[in-house]
Amino acid sequence: MTVSKKLDSHGRITVPKALRLKYGWKSGMSVDVEMKADGTPAVRPHSPTCRFCGAYQNIHRFKDIYICTDCADELKGSIL
Repeated sequence: MTVSKKLDSHGRITVPKALRLKYGWKSGMSVDVEMKADGTPAVRPHSPTCRFCGAYQNIHRFKDIYICTDCADELKGSIL
């Protein structure tokens, strides 16, 4: 499905209703926008990533900071 949309004066676009319904996107939900290597944007539901390495698997929250298991282990080893 390809739909052409114009940016509004604040740089926003509206996701077409058909896509919101298809993917279950609700008003107010957070999304991540990532630029792919070819310059095209990818939009997906927000998922927390590690503050240090950007990983999105095995993520833990510590005092409002997300950190992956590998970085937590490395940090723990450098402190002790």
